[in-house]
Amino acid sequence: MKVHHLPDGAFVVLERGEEVVASLSRLIGEQGLGACTITGIGALRDVEVGFFEVKNRAYIRQVFPEAELLSMSGNASSLEDGRVAVHLHVVLGLKDFRAVGGHLFAGTVSVTAEIRVQRVEASLVRREDQETGLRLLA
Repeated sequence: MKVHHLPDGAFVVLERGEEVVASLSRLIGEQGLGACTITGIGALRDVEVGFFEVKNRAYIRQVFPEAELLSMSGNASSLEDGRVAVHLHVVLGLKDFRAVGGHLFAGTVSVTAEIRVQRVEASLVRREDQETGLRLLA
């Protein structure tokens, strides 16, 4: 991971083999960045995305072995116990030129991932929502 520090956050370049969600969670926690917005592009492998079915209170998940990361957006906040919560959605480009998307559970960098992490001057905390079972921003 290469980190270019900026006055309001960081520009991060993840390298081959690095897992996106874990790497960003670790960086944000170690750097004390707090609440952030996140955007990025790149190329990934073993990408697990999900679609949340409200009726069933569960995610339908699918893994894509290889994809272009056309767009990634999301945020970082805190959980009630103080741990970092990274919430990301992605649009993936597949080799047949279809685009798919959803909630990003995991993805490993296959070539590069270029990510902007921008600090937000707010205290954002996720708490469990009783209706959905999800941890939503309070």
